[in-house]
This record gives sequence, structure tokens and C-alpha cells, in this order.
Amino acid sequence: MPTVINIVSKGDDQIKRQNYLGDGVMAFVGEPGDPAAGVAMSAIIQALYETNMVAIVKKLNSARGVPRIGLLTPHIKAKYECLFYNELPYNEDVRQYTFSSLTASKRNQPSEEQLQAVDNLITSMDLTQVEDEDEKTEVLKPKLTFNPYLQRVYQCLQHRVLNPNDPVPDIDPVIGQYLQPCQEVLTKCKPNLDKMTKVFKLDRITKKKVDATGENLWKQSDVNESGPAAKKPKIDEDGDFTMEGMAKGKITEVCCCFCCK
Repeated sequence: MPTVINIVSKGDDQIKRQNYLGDGVMAFVGEPGDPAAGVAMSAIIQALYETNMVAIVKKLNSARGVPRIGLLTPHIKAKYECLFYNELPYNEDVRQYTFSSLTASKRNQPSEEQLQAVDNLITSMDLTQVEDEDEKTEVLKPKLTFNPYLQRVYQCLQHRVLNPNDPVPDIDPVIGQYLQPCQEVLTKCKPNLDKMTKVFKLDRITKKKVDATGENLWKQSDVNESGPAAKKPKIDEDGDFTMEGMAKGKITEVCCCFCCK
């Protein structure tokens, strides 16, 4: 059982879903065969659940291991109760990125037609409103849909144990079905996807490539007193930059600063 550091409110701003780390969840229950441990664990779970609180804990797998910080959330069902553990990041592990607002420039503001097209696409992608035999049903239910990555690993392990000399088999059709989108949803989304391509037009921009010669790299802009300075040529960073290309210009004179004085 991890060591409890603090008890905080579940609705507190300090607990954010995007801060959950790891690729899985651990469940903690009372020690089997120890009634006293079960009663103590049940008391903690019930107290956290009734007060809408969670526990911030520290977990250490071994004496030489790296301590991890996590979150214990109460989970109560009719036949069992436990504490779900999710790993959390330390303060120095969180990266805050600030992006400029899309509404700062009128050019980036979407039109009403574009907003409506996005709303219609989101509505058509609703997995809980898929029609099946004149009934609306939900597809890809979490309780009925298995992780295709784990299922593929288990399939290969089972095959290798039973057939150690055979190659890895092809993916099972049932597992492959998890990787394919629902055909009913695709059919329903098709008109909205076509509308999105019309209202959000994308143009391919071709960069003008400039030879990376010494003349272009170090040429000073002509300063005109009656007008702005001429723009310097922009060198494509993806272009081929070689010493041979820099030496393409014809050398007419070589001097040093001492000779010019």
C-alpha cells in the first residue's frame, strides 16, 4: 500500500485528468485472508467516497527504487471495493506551453459556415447514436472492447508457446476489427467530411529556392535615404549548403583592413 501524503478534494483544481501518467491503472484491495486489513481498507474507501476526497500518495517499489507520486481514487461496486491508483507527475515534469489566441487575428477567425460544418461533423461521429436494425445503439463500449495491442501480444505468446517453431501468425480477424472504424459512422460522416474539405481550403505553398552562394549570404541591403531598405534574400534552410556553392561568385579583389587604412 502506498504511503499517504495528503488528502484533497476530488473537485480541486490541483487534480486534472490530463496529468494522469502511465499506460494502466492499479487496483489496491485488502490483504486476502486478513479480516482486519479488509475492514481498515473498507473504512478508508468509504470515508474517501462519502467526502468526495482522494489521497495523494507516494509509492516505492523497492528500497533502491525511485519514489513515484500518485493518486488513490475510491471505487465501490456491489460485489467489491478498491482504490484505483494513477501515477501523477512531479512539478518539474509538467511543461506549460502558451499559444497565441486564434481570435487575435481576424484572418484566423472561422466563419459561421465553418463552425456549423465542424458541429455537424462532431454530431455525426457520435458513437452512442449509431443505428442498428432500426435501433440506436452504442459501438465500441469500453466494457466490451478489448485493447487490440494487448490482445495481439497475447495471441503471439499463446501461439509461440504451443508452436515454438512456427512463425508469428497473422492478426486475428476479431482483433483486426477493433482497428477498423465503424462502417455506419463512416457512412454517416461522409457528407460532413466533404463539406469540411470545401469550407476549409488548403493551398500548397511552394518555397522559392535561392542559391546558397557567398554573394547571397553576405550581400548587404542597399540603404535608400528616401525609402525603406531592400529586403535580404531568404535562404531556404532545407537547401543544399556547400562550400563549393559559396565559391560560385567570381573573386575580383582580396584585401585586408590594414591595407585600406
